[in-house]
Amino acid sequence: MRGAVPADLPAVARMHGRCSGETLLQRYRRGGLPPALPVLDELLRTPLVVVVQTPSGEIVAMASGGRPTTAPGRAPEPSWTMQLGLVVEDGWQDLGIGRRLAGHVAASAQLLGCRELVADVVAQGLPLRRVLDSVGPTRSTHHQAGWRLRTRLDVSVLGGLGTVKGVLAG
Repeated sequence: MRGAVPADLPAVARMHGRCSGETLLQRYRRGGLPPALPVLDELLRTPLVVVVQTPSGEIVAMASGGRPTTAPGRAPEPSWTMQLGLVVEDGWQDLGIGRRLAGHVAASAQLLGCRELVADVVAQGLPLRRVLDSVGPTRSTHHQAGWRLRTRLDVSVLGGLGTVKGVLAG
């Protein structure tokens, strides 16, 4: 696990290309399509983006933390809230990588003074909800006609969850 850099764009795009439509739908909605290259490039230039890279150099997962997006007509989130974005390539899911990435983003958020992570997920097949449930208590609320859940997690619960190194090596 390491911080992402703009030069990771080709490897991040390849990872998204290897993800199933269901995985991409869970992370980005957009009908299960991967984000366009300019969107990925902009994401890689944000301050808190972490990738998981295999020993052979392929990126297989990434997580980001940033200011939560506010839907039209909704009040903005408090300043002590950070939004978590997380995608793990299908073949690398269910190995604890998402949990460890969430823990890393949460620990970083805590250092920045945040107390909660907010994650938007699709209502069907909730892998991110499973990740958040595995690291601490969560609350869910339906919004946008009930097809997404918004999960908030106390950041203090997530810190110190270890590294991904053992998962990739073993």
